[in-house]
Amino acid sequence: MASMKNKVKPAERHALAGREAPLVVVCEDHHGPGPSIAGLCERLGMRVETLTGSPRLFEILHYMQPAAVISAIVLREQDGFDVMKMVAGYHRDLPLLMLTGDDPILQGAVDAIEEAWQLTNVWRLEGVASVGTIQGFLASNAVIDPGPEYSVPGRADRSGVDCNLA
Repeated sequence: MASMKNKVKPAERHALAGREAPLVVVCEDHHGPGPSIAGLCERLGMRVETLTGSPRLFEILHYMQPAAVISAIVLREQDGFDVMKMVAGYHRDLPLLMLTGDDPILQGAVDAIEEAWQLTNVWRLEGVASVGTIQGFLASNAVIDPGPEYSVPGRADRSGVDCNLA
């Protein structure tokens, strides 16, 4: 007999287990090709709160207590560096994935803010986000159970070197 776990979508597993899916805050201005980060998180069964900057982030961090934050560096309202500072003020160990692109100046700025604000769980994604990269980040931080339907060939790396898992 087939396991029910393999036939149930990730979003439905939490409801069947009597618990709410983890919340991921996504700070992005999706206007490019490909799926949005929020869409990828939803595909993985997460509850998602999408922001275009950090003005509402303070209240979301304190009242909704997310399991992780994923942020682009360039945002319309405020930049990802403001997001990093706000996360540092809330909880320095909160998993934070920064989408830096391949700009070495932005990557260096992320490193500097991580050190200055003593953030302990900052990850970087230099390439294009995919379900595999988001799943690897969330699974590595125990936000989700990887599950058999999303097999990831490697582990997301904090340095960004091996984080472009498709």
